[in-house]
Amino acid sequence: SDLNRRVIEASQGALAVTGYRASDLVQGGPRLDDLVHPEDKPEVNRHLAAAIGRGKPAHFTYRLLAADGAPNRVWETVWPRNKGQDSVQELEGFITVLGEEKEEPPNRNGHRPSLITSALHDPLTGLSQRTLLCDRLDQILRRAQRRPHSFFALLHIDLDNFRAVNEHHGREYADRLLEITARRLEACVRAEDTVARLINDQFAILLTDINGVGAAIRVARRVLELLSLPLFASQDPVRTTASIGVVYGPASYQRPKEILRDAETAMCRAKVHGGNSHELFDRATHDLALARMQLERDLRQALDRGQFELFYQPIVSLPSGKIEGLEALLRWRHPERGLLRPEEFLQSAIECGLIVPITWWILSQACSRIASWRAQFTVSSDLYVSVNMHAHQFENPDFIERVRATLQRTDLAAQGLRIEVKETTLMVSETVTHTLHQLRTLGVQLAVDDFGTGHSSVASLSTLPIRTLKVDRSFIAGIERNKDSAIAMIRTVVSIARGLTMEVVGEGVEHAEQATRLEELGCTSAQGYFFAHPGTAERVTEMLANGTSVATSALS
Repeated sequence: SDLNRRVIEASQGALAVTGYRASDLVQGGPRLDDLVHPEDKPEVNRHLAAAIGRGKPAHFTYRLLAADGAPNRVWETVWPRNKGQDSVQELEGFITVLGEEKEEPPNRNGHRPSLITSALHDPLTGLSQRTLLCDRLDQILRRAQRRPHSFFALLHIDLDNFRAVNEHHGREYADRLLEITARRLEACVRAEDTVARLINDQFAILLTDINGVGAAIRVARRVLELLSLPLFASQDPVRTTASIGVVYGPASYQRPKEILRDAETAMCRAKVHGGNSHELFDRATHDLALARMQLERDLRQALDRGQFELFYQPIVSLPSGKIEGLEALLRWRHPERGLLRPEEFLQSAIECGLIVPITWWILSQACSRIASWRAQFTVSSDLYVSVNMHAHQFENPDFIERVRATLQRTDLAAQGLRIEVKETTLMVSETVTHTLHQLRTLGVQLAVDDFGTGHSSVASLSTLPIRTLKVDRSFIAGIERNKDSAIAMIRTVVSIARGLTMEVVGEGVEHAEQATRLEELGCTSAQGYFFAHPGTAERVTEMLANGTSVATSALS
């Protein structure tokens, strides 16, 4: 519209609510200001004058009279346009009809609550709610159809670890945190931008009329900076961080929910990367998110449909060449993608909470199989199976009882099971330490996997009931590439192990020189392609039937 505020377009929904026909408004009908409730005209004129004077957008609510004279609450956004001249020549605007205003009894202060406040604003923070944000997005998308060079950005903000703050400090403290967060977000934007609370600890910022994606990134960084400040100077200086997803448009968006979806996708990527960061959405991110969602759906069906399978790789005594144990390695026979290794899906299993039931399945299957081999082949009576356990398992209060029950159900002696943990798992909590001691009391062997990649000290190892250190394969590979440093590292690990009466297993042995050097350095056992590739249970059965020497391995 021009400065006379003539209506140029009216949606069918707005016409249905107000009772007007399109011809009543668009074809030479009354000026928009003529339909404003008389009591609200001064406020509307004030907002319009401010928008024209500042040359900046304005947002305001008022009552618009319907065809029958009934007042309807509306939300209007106007953008002043100067067409390259000094003074404003046009006012472009959108109006959202919120519905007929109904009389409500005054509150205890004598004020009547506003429909816009109760319906479209968050009662805790006073910010816009999702409905109002979606309406503004819809307006911006329609505006972008006429002005393709009008750019915006949406920031989806999720507070990191808000649940922990809520549980530790209580609901009242958490509500205060949300209020402070709202005020800090408002401090990061201009008057024409919109800050909204989506749900719980999730917020959004809509930036309009920005001149590039850099402006959105600067706001995201400012948000992270402000949110990291202490909440209360006089109390426990709790600090908050956030994960932020950024969408820059209009791109090819048609509906607000598409923008919100992509902003949330980018936010999730920021959270996966550790939080306290921002992530810009792009098509590759979207495709990756869709692939991840499909993978998670497939994972949830894989257990029920029997698609998981265990392969086993021999762990060999270096002095004798005999097989001492077998490491259980998970494989997924995906109906479309074929045989998948853990690195292709295990992280998704962790993120969607499936790692715990999958690990219990691995333990049950591995114990059952090794018990069968120990009973079937007399030369394998001391054979053990090695199973990797994720840190999440040790936080389960029923962990020890479930391990004990699995051993009893499969009729496997406790020493026939070796549980491997990552070096980083040792430093998680006192619960992990206590659980490891309980496992050792039960008779289960314990090993540290990928030793040398974490930061555990000799002092901490000496307090744990660990029997075996497995040297990370990167050091084994280095025997040929960077001989001196790799050998020095392995020699150090062996020295530590001997001082703590532990065994050392070398992982990833692929060549005879590596095996020879490991034995010379004092490693007692090793595993890798040089000895045998991981194989199915059927192939391992064939191998064990021929004896336990890798020289006769059917897997080689």
